[in-house]
Amino acid sequence: MTDAEALELIALYANNALTSFTIYITFTFGFLVTAFVVGAKLTRFQAFVVSTLYLISVGSAALSLIVDMQVWVAIKESTPTLIDELPLTNGTFWLTYMCIVLIGGILVSLYFLWDIRQGHKLTS
Repeated sequence: MTDAEALELIALYANNALTSFTIYITFTFGFLVTAFVVGAKLTRFQAFVVSTLYLISVGSAALSLIVDMQVWVAIKESTPTLIDELPLTNGTFWLTYMCIVLIGGILVSLYFLWDIRQGHKLTS
């Protein structure tokens, strides 16, 4: 594979990863808005269903993002390119960082719904 082909594939998979992250953020924002607006009124079963749908949705987006990142990292590591020396293209850093962000966001979002359902009021 030529340098140009590798860079094009890396850009393609990086773009796919960003799209998956955008979907993750969209699902998370929708879940947080739902939790804030109606969370206290949901029955236990309804909260379970909403949380399960949220986990399935963001889980799919998160896995897609991680797979896309793994592919561009594999391409980058198998083919020497112009970006090899750039420190911010370190695949290990990005995979670790995004896993922390994704899992942290999911846990905080689920806690937010739980907190709203416990009757804790947000103060300003």
